Amino acid sequence: MKYRYQIKILSGPLSGRRLRLPEGEFTIGGADPDLDAMLEGGGSAVLDCTEQGVLLRTEVPVWIEGVPTRMEQAPLPLEKVVDIGGLALLVGDAERALPERKVPPRRDGRRGMAATVLAYAGLVLLMSGSAGAAIWAYGMLQPDSAVVDRDEWLAEWRKRARQQGIDVATQQDGLTVLGGSCLDSSARNALVDKLREHGKPYRDNTLCQDELVRNVQAVLNLHGFGEARARPGQAGGTVVIQGTIHADARWRRAVSMLSSMQGLQRWSVEDPVGASVKTLIGMLRDAGLIGRLSVAREKDLILITGVLDEGGQRSLSAVTHAFAGSYPEAPKVIFQNIPTRSIQTGIFPAPVVSFGGSGELAFLDLANGTRLKTGSRLPAGHVIVHLDRNGIDLEREGELMHLPLEL
Repeated sequence: MKYRYQIKILSGPLSGRRLRLPEGEFTIGGADPDLDAMLEGGGSAVLDCTEQGVLLRTEVPVWIEGVPTRMEQAPLPLEKVVDIGGLALLVGDAERALPERKVPPRRDGRRGMAATVLAYAGLVLLMSGSAGAAIWAYGMLQPDSAVVDRDEWLAEWRKRARQQGIDVATQQDGLTVLGGSCLDSSARNALVDKLREHGKPYRDNTLCQDELVRNVQAVLNLHGFGEARARPGQAGGTVVIQGTIHADARWRRAVSMLSSMQGLQRWSVEDPVGASVKTLIGMLRDAGLIGRLSVAREKDLILITGVLDEGGQRSLSAVTHAFAGSYPEAPKVIFQNIPTRSIQTGIFPAPVVSFGGSGELAFLDLANGTRLKTGSRLPAGHVIVHLDRNGIDLEREGELMHLPLEL
């Protein structure tokens, strides 16, 4: 693939990262994006890479070097800070290193207004940076009656802020500084709105749990783990990643970004689907069915394969019904009433001819003279994690399957 241009992200959880842009359209935000980012107002933007340069199409507001800019058909300037609805980036040649730049503050397009008018009318300036970070300044004349009961109101406001996990401090100049890991951004925004209504200057340095989850999900999507889901952890600043994750180069790059993410103290990875397969194998073993069936995960399904008579099928139906009731989020279970020998062919290097031993000393002998036991690794990458006369439990890259011996 040919690359003419690259972007360097200057804000948000991906700050400092570089992405090469392929020829054609590259979508930011919205539904099914190439780069999953939260733009102001939930909007989206399209970067169109052509021979003439990188064109920008978007309905969200745009600033270039802090100056509000109406997008025309001209290409974006190279190595200038472009603020697309809160996502700041540089565009540059794909083969050249991009410079280190800070995001300039947004300037008011009406800067020529007289200072006396601003003093009486008030000025609100909102600068978007990383999620949850903003500063609001004002200059407003108020009558004395407007400050009645302000201390009482502020004490109640501080109490509600603490309930949301927000740390509140007041500087000597009267600026209220918000910090910490808040619980919910909508509740935080409601508290901030109250400060605005009462004309209270503030700086917001908070990062809420739902914003942190969105940032982690953006990293997963960027590195090809779109099917995995980020969930809030039990404690603030923690996230649980649910899905099948393989420890490959993509995951190592994702870990590099997660380890430097602002506000992310700890994360864990779990595979609820893999755990549900293990549970189902245990239920089949308890029902006395496991010696005649194979169990394997295939994409969004759990396949049970083997030949059963009517009584066996009724027993299997009872097990799968109980499993579905206990694990409603598990994949759908499909039964295939066909022999399982064809499944074994691609896993073992030679046919299984005998079983011996018991417990931890159990082993299998193959037709080529190989002896396998618990812990043995097969050519396809499967590892034997359980072995008895009823069958073999195999694991590969976190996925569990069971095969009957059929000797």
